Amino acid sequence: MKILKELPGGILLIESPRFQDERGGFMKLFNHDTPLHKYAIAQVNYVQNRESGILRGLHFQKGGFAESKFFRVLTGQINLVYLDVNPESTTYQLSGSYILDQAQLGLLIPEGFATGYEVLTPHTDVLYYSNKDYHPEAEGGVNWQHPLVVNHWKTNMPIVSEKDKNWPL
Repeated sequence: MKILKELPGGILLIESPRFQDERGGFMKLFNHDTPLHKYAIAQVNYVQNRESGILRGLHFQKGGFAESKFFRVLTGQINLVYLDVNPESTTYQLSGSYILDQAQLGLLIPEGFATGYEVLTPHTDVLYYSNKDYHPEAEGGVNWQHPLVVNHWKTNMPIVSEKDKNWPL
């Protein structure tokens, strides 16, 4: 695994080598080699999205439960949107997005960021790792229409859960 690009805020685009032959393919989705040698996995999440236009997020954990996430798309394509919600960060309120559409690419988002994504193609499967366990009492969110992120979305009329519709602007 190697770092392809470092984005502002310490976000890393990481590539895993992919090996292919007549039998099929092989790829390490995670290992503790650099650049993930200090990343500890507490939780692994697999999300199946049936149709395009689904929007999930923006989510984060507060205080000592703040988590970093490592995202991969196994099939399909997503637009991953992020926002620095840590007021003590030098990149506070930094927002951006990145399209993930290859299984060998992963995006590591540091603690202190809210993350969300929109599904750009039907039958998109997302795998993401968190370095902390989920704690409902520490859950926070930012409305997808927040002025700092609204221009990063590709979908005008997304399919959004009631919970995500009600996060504050």
